[in-house]
Amino acid sequence: MRKKRGQNQGSVYQRSSDKRWVGQVTIQKKHHMKYFSSQPEAEAWLSQALLQIGQGMPLAGTRVSLVVYFTSWLERISPSLRPKTWIQYEQVVNKHILPSLGHLSLQELKADQIQEFYLLKRQAGSSHRTLTLINCILHHALEHAVTNGIIIRNPVREIPKPRQPYHEQKVLSIDQVKVFLQVCRGAVGRPFYAWQSPQGCEKESF
Repeated sequence: MRKKRGQNQGSVYQRSSDKRWVGQVTIQKKHHMKYFSSQPEAEAWLSQALLQIGQGMPLAGTRVSLVVYFTSWLERISPSLRPKTWIQYEQVVNKHILPSLGHLSLQELKADQIQEFYLLKRQAGSSHRTLTLINCILHHALEHAVTNGIIIRNPVREIPKPRQPYHEQKVLSIDQVKVFLQVCRGAVGRPFYAWQSPQGCEKESF
């Protein structure tokens, strides 16, 4: 027996064939259904589905492009961020994330794709700060999708954070330091040569 919820609000009913309960909602004339063993489970799913739809979020179980998801996510977080921070987030999303990953659906996005994306951005000259910000935004956006039941896990959690590239520090050799100190010693007024310690003892041993 079908239990109607009103126009555009979905319904819960029990199938006569196998006695399973069905939760159903219609989005843009397309029906979305999920099966349950009990009426309370179907009722709970429908309530959550209607809440997500009302908040402008994609319905769990439906495929949605990253372009659509990030557009919705940016709108939702806007009230909780300072204007400058939100503008920075929007710029990173539209300049870096969507041009490379926007063709994928939220459900298709995998950890290895994100890791390859980071590698390509670094090879293209993106700074460590930019990569760190991209990682932060991806993490929070996808964590929100997990919380709302749109995806099962956050793929960003499965990869290490972008690391600062290692640059070997160049230091002077002992001979170069000796030459440098000799030059400083001979400078007029000795402006660079620390020739005397606070105790009045010259320390220069190599």
